[in-house]
Amino acid sequence: SRVGKVRPPFAEMSGSTAVGDLQELRRRKANMRPAQEVANRGGGDGDQEGMGDYEREYIEYFRQKYGDNPRSDFLGIDGMPLFCLIYIVIAGVVLSILYFSVYARHRNVFQPAGSALK
Repeated sequence: SRVGKVRPPFAEMSGSTAVGDLQELRRRKANMRPAQEVANRGGGDGDQEGMGDYEREYIEYFRQKYGDNPRSDFLGIDGMPLFCLIYIVIAGVVLSILYFSVYARHRNVFQPAGSALK
């Protein structure tokens, strides 16, 4: 009865989380990377043909430090929503500075005159 069933590779680890799975994927990817680097050096990819040692060293450094696909998102937001968030924050800061600079010069504009309170 167990012959036809396919078990997931992490079925034994009932307490595994997404973080644990992610770490396992990173380990597997790190083990596969040396074999890919040897194949790339021997065959020479089309995108790395015209590069010298200097450029190749930088590319290898950034791949080791940030991975093959560095994340460009911030707080899980990427692209146009990130641009809109930054635009709104900057506009809010600029408008707040303008408002408080006017307020600092004319604090009494919205207060009634002193004679009206008596």
